[in-house]
Amino acid sequence: MDEHLDDSGALIGKNHPLSFRGFLQESLVANLKPSLQPNPENLHFPGPHHPERTTELVESFGGADLCYGGIGITGHFAFNDPPEPDAPCDDADMRNSRTRCLTIMRESQTQMCMGGTNGNWDILPRRAITLGMYELLMSKNIHLTFMRSWHAGVLRRALFGPVNGQCPASFIQEHPNVEVTLTKLAAALPVTNITQAIGED
Repeated sequence: MDEHLDDSGALIGKNHPLSFRGFLQESLVANLKPSLQPNPENLHFPGPHHPERTTELVESFGGADLCYGGIGITGHFAFNDPPEPDAPCDDADMRNSRTRCLTIMRESQTQMCMGGTNGNWDILPRRAITLGMYELLMSKNIHLTFMRSWHAGVLRRALFGPVNGQCPASFIQEHPNVEVTLTKLAAALPVTNITQAIGED
């Protein structure tokens, strides 16, 4: 779906803790028997120099057969963050966004820092290349996974809240084939008021 970029606009190295290419190689490909490993030529990652090639590839297949993903704290799907709070939001532009390079929203950077670099802000990439909502929603099937406590609020916004660009993942509600896996942490009711947060006497 996406990959971080360094300050020069190039893909980060595969040895970076936030590299999706490195994660895929280490957690999937390397664990397969050699006879089952995919041909490297068949592994496609969006690149910063010709992002339109990813869009063209997805279109050539009429969409991916299956898209696995999660939803970020801002309601982002891949790195399709909502606009900044004081910026205008065009729902159609968000829904039809294509693969592109962008600056990651500050809140999403913080999420990546907490979950991917153990709080090391100094090595956190600020930019990324990401598939747009256009390519993601073209998938024939979407499977979402929610596992963290903060997903309790995020999944409710995305799957049951208003469908708009303020929560880009909410456009998934318009997709006909979506499956969801969630842990007990994510399934818990989110905190809705201060009494619930601190407990009643």
